[in-house]
Amino acid sequence: MKTLALLLSALLLISPAYSADTANTNEKRATKGDNGKRDKTSLPGIPLPKDISAYTSLEVTSKDGSKFNMGYIAPLGKGPFPTILFLHGGLDTVRGGRGSLMKGAVQTRFLKKGYLIAHATRRVMRGDNYADVTGAADDTVAAIKTLQAVPLVDKNSFILYGGSAGANLAIHAASLTDITAIVAGEPATLLMTGMYSKAGGSTGAVYKDFKKAYDSEAQKITQTIIKNLNCPVLMLHGGISQLNTLNKDYIIPEFKAANKTYINIDYPNNPHGFYWGNGTDLKTLGKVIEDSDQFIRKLIKIQPKGI
Repeated sequence: MKTLALLLSALLLISPAYSADTANTNEKRATKGDNGKRDKTSLPGIPLPKDISAYTSLEVTSKDGSKFNMGYIAPLGKGPFPTILFLHGGLDTVRGGRGSLMKGAVQTRFLKKGYLIAHATRRVMRGDNYADVTGAADDTVAAIKTLQAVPLVDKNSFILYGGSAGANLAIHAASLTDITAIVAGEPATLLMTGMYSKAGGSTGAVYKDFKKAYDSEAQKITQTIIKNLNCPVLMLHGGISQLNTLNKDYIIPEFKAANKTYINIDYPNNPHGFYWGNGTDLKTLGKVIEDSDQFIRKLIKIQPKGI
């Protein structure tokens, strides 16, 4: 792992300064999520072969008995396959994730490369209740274990790909169970740190003064989560969202201090959600896919075979 760490480099850019307008915009995005309804700014998925395997639905039972649905699409063949579990952004439960697997710009491209692709949701995370954040992490752990029990899934080639709140949950959940690696698109780490709930669900209050928000309590929570993380993390940042500042100035230093393996790649001038193909161009999307695929292939036991 130390050898891998030497191969991974962090490309850090300074994010735009805080402004009230920026805070208000990002607060709305944090509530809505980074992968909501598709519109003209969302890049399309690629057509899938007609003989691709069918969508399979699974029921997930969380630690406290809460139940959720998840599902997957596998490449044709006997398997097992390297697997990517996609975790959506936003604070709400998202129903019907089949469409994201069938039409998503990122998901369909990874399926074509030969990965088994899956989606999962979790409970609503209310702004003023940190128990919802830890509960959502437990939901995600349950989804991971449910999918890892599928014979077509290679447990030693198991990746979490999350955006915003989903990226935050990928890091949080991976501190509680074993996976291979994480691809984290602008993780909304104000959730797992407890800063968001302590601010009563106000993103703007956190963004206004990161130093104040990242107090000793938040630091202790973050350091415990990162200490228990046993897999490499690839972080993707676009340079516009204030999450860039939070992660680079406060969270990434915790990864360094804990001697954890990570790489950060910047895609300058791209909005929150670009790692799903939202608000960006095909060239950037192609680089996101290629960078992520190369990172993953160095870590998995079974290599994907393109469709």
